[in-house]
Amino acid sequence: MGYIYPLLRLGISEDLRNRVRSPSPHYVCLVAVETSNSGNPLKVAGTVEMGVRFRPGGFSSSDRSISPSPRSHQQLYISNLAVKAIYRRQGIASALLRSCEQMALRWGCPHLYLHVLENNHQARRLYYRLGYRLHRIDWSWECWLFSKPRKLLLYKHLSAQPRAEVSAQERDRS
Repeated sequence: MGYIYPLLRLGISEDLRNRVRSPSPHYVCLVAVETSNSGNPLKVAGTVEMGVRFRPGGFSSSDRSISPSPRSHQQLYISNLAVKAIYRRQGIASALLRSCEQMALRWGCPHLYLHVLENNHQARRLYYRLGYRLHRIDWSWECWLFSKPRKLLLYKHLSAQPRAEVSAQERDRS
């Protein structure tokens, strides 16, 4: 493990450097911070990234694309959602995801995608509670050979109206 950590760290640093050098108009990294009235420095509580991902063949033939070209197969994808252990169960992950959803709507993107491991039950509960649904199960030989969990691709169709407003309208129709 001693040799792997420096290589992993170098890879992460290089990835961040490349993202900063070539910014995309549809990429954002959101950071939730703890603020303090006593003047203590800000502490990072959680982060999430959202950006355009290209997938050969797209996520599905019925998905809408950010680009007007039907062959582009670009969709908004959420990745690297992380909340520090001491800040969990306080709504930070939900707030970060909702911020991504609002930004996606501002960008004119009606769908969001993300992956979650099938054995990450806590994250799956969070995503399902926020309206994400299973799009497909990504399977590989590694999963079977090495007993690794499969990756679940989840999606969410975004509505321009907040859920409370939609519920009020539905009540009025009844």
